[in-house]
Amino acid sequence: GLTGLPNRRYLDERLEGEVVRAARYHQPLSVLVIDVDDFKTVNDTWGHERGDQLLVAVARGLTAACSADDEIARLGGDEFVVVTDPRHSYEVLGNRLRDAVAAVTRRDHQRITSSIGLAVSQAGDSCHDILRRADHAMYAAKSRLRA
Repeated sequence: GLTGLPNRRYLDERLEGEVVRAARYHQPLSVLVIDVDDFKTVNDTWGHERGDQLLVAVARGLTAACSADDEIARLGGDEFVVVTDPRHSYEVLGNRLRDAVAAVTRRDHQRITSSIGLAVSQAGDSCHDILRRADHAMYAAKSRLRA
């Protein structure tokens, strides 16, 4: 409701259908998990209302960065998911998503950054397998940011 994006339940149902479709046509499926870096700082410093406003702005930016064929949903908290065709350039889409988040600024005019993880489906994957790998890749990207 807050961001206007579908929620986790919708994502799980939609992703399951996409995994079945991808397997049927022997085509891979790409999942990107986007996490807003240091989001807790926004809530702790300026309050949850400002945090909610920031999430709405991030959701709008991510939606604008995606094509009409991409599925975008809010995974929860400050995490979002994009399900896309693997024939798209990951680098181009990832950069568009990162730039969309960076276009949002905090109250102190600092740009927001994000960490993005990517997973491509493999034979026999469930939707949870793909989502888990994308989530792990996002955390790996986040840990590189802090290193």
